[in-house]
Amino acid sequence: MTADDVKRLVRQQLASQKAMTGELHARLLRQLVQPRLLGIIVRTVQGGQIEQTIEKMWLLFEENASEEDRMSEQDGYKIVYNEEQRIFGLVGKGFAADAHPVLLGLYGDFMTTFWAM
Repeated sequence: MTADDVKRLVRQQLASQKAMTGELHARLLRQLVQPRLLGIIVRTVQGGQIEQTIEKMWLLFEENASEEDRMSEQDGYKIVYNEEQRIFGLVGKGFAADAHPVLLGLYGDFMTTFWAM
């Protein structure tokens, strides 16, 4: 899958959202970013122990992607696409020592993930 393939997938899903108009829709479009692969920390608990892996996922949306939002210096949520599982998810900053964003959850399609924020 290429960045153009992922961008096309998101645009198709957004095109089906006829009910979303106005400022919210405009803001969503401003916060879409050029898709790029990003290392994401996936933490799970197995047998009472925390396990952690780094998985590559496509970064598609940053809550603070617009110039106006960057001025607030807040990290915000990010929406990613897990190509292997064909599902969208949310990531956040994680702990101060984390070198990568941390997966918060996988939600399904792009808009379901967006509304989960």
